[in-house]
Amino acid sequence: MTAAVFEAATGRGDEVSPHALEARDLWFSYGKGEDVLKGVSMVVEQGRITMVLGASGSGKTTLLKLVKGLLAPRRGSLTVLGRGLSSSRTGLHNPPSPSPATDEFLLDRPSEPTSDVGSLPPPLACLPGPAGRKGARGFGRPRARLDPRVAYIPQQLGLVRTLSVLDNTLTGALGRVATLPSLVHRFPRDVVHEAHATLESLGIGHKATERVFALSGGERQRVAIARALMQRPHLIVADEFVSQLDPATTTEIMDAMQGIVRGGVALLMTTHELDIVARYADHVVVLRAGVKVLDRPARAAGIADLGGLLK
Repeated sequence: MTAAVFEAATGRGDEVSPHALEARDLWFSYGKGEDVLKGVSMVVEQGRITMVLGASGSGKTTLLKLVKGLLAPRRGSLTVLGRGLSSSRTGLHNPPSPSPATDEFLLDRPSEPTSDVGSLPPPLACLPGPAGRKGARGFGRPRARLDPRVAYIPQQLGLVRTLSVLDNTLTGALGRVATLPSLVHRFPRDVVHEAHATLESLGIGHKATERVFALSGGERQRVAIARALMQRPHLIVADEFVSQLDPATTTEIMDAMQGIVRGGVALLMTTHELDIVARYADHVVVLRAGVKVLDRPARAAGIADLGGLLK
């Protein structure tokens, strides 16, 4: 990805917080069940790749959903890009405007309409509903709009398989497109151009008109990354998004993500794959049954030690 395309895609001219994320003593449980996270504290730096490891059920996905704002912690505080979320009991320190919407990919929208619109395909009425299980603590309060500066790539990618590559990519720009134009299938021409340029930079510009269901696994991954970049994020949160790829494709995707991070974006991702940690991680956090058991720079975390902690 060229520097010009990257800056346009991520809005790096905006002011950013020193830390992308700071979590202190996070606790979370679904309904009245057992605690899934137990006093987790951590910091994620801008321009760094932080990887969270742990066995299935260790709380990795729940942690990412808290960071995105899909869930609220039961106890503790969470500051993401300068916006503070304390707990489901006290709510947001600096809440954005409330919204009745419940989409997992809901983004802040501007109140004023945009001009210079270009034609584009169907809106995203079919996007997934709220993440997390019904009854999760923190879901009882009114939903706040999700921060578009935090891009979330779920494990199953969250793409709309029947829509085109370009359509899926443009969903990342909904936060900066007025509602009415998007509902009548029209987006600003500069946004459409940006989407094409982002796809080209990821090597799939020639696939723009193809339906997602016809793509390979690696191509779908690139579409998910392109959609995330269209949010102009400062923090990308990715949940084991390369876990089902072959080694060669995994390397290609992680090389692309590393290039994005070098531009100043923070990447917080979960993985089980120690070779990815060895090659790409700047910082490593290990969870075991909801408890943080390791938190250190990757160079100081031996692969053998990490392997032992994951057993």
